Amino acid sequence: MFLGTRALLPILARSGRGAIVNVASIRGIVGGVNATAYCASKGAVRLFTKAVALECAALRNGVRVNSVHPGLIDTPLAAAALADPETAARRMAALPMARAGRADEIAAAILFAVGDAARYMTGAEIVIDGGTIAQ
Repeated sequence: MFLGTRALLPILARSGRGAIVNVASIRGIVGGVNATAYCASKGAVRLFTKAVALECAALRNGVRVNSVHPGLIDTPLAAAALADPETAARRMAALPMARAGRADEIAAAILFAVGDAARYMTGAEIVIDGGTIAQ
């Protein structure tokens, strides 16, 4: 993420417009048991995004920088973690929407963030977690 931003930012700045969307996690906003390093790394993505957004705004270079924070998403990694039916039932019961999110739901948020409809949005966090951190 850092290297990608460092490589892409000068190109976007020269064009006078553009958007970067970093994918973090809700674990970058709230902690989780047995996930210290993961939470720390996603929290770093969160604040890196905000810092770059403010730097771009101060430079008036037209580049917007935002982050997306998914909760539990139905991916192969999540499927492995939820392979045990008892664990899966407990995890779903803890989700306000009682289901895992889908990859296309995350993709839709990213498409919004890079599009013209979000042209006044920078340094923002888009949380897509089925209500998990609203509890």
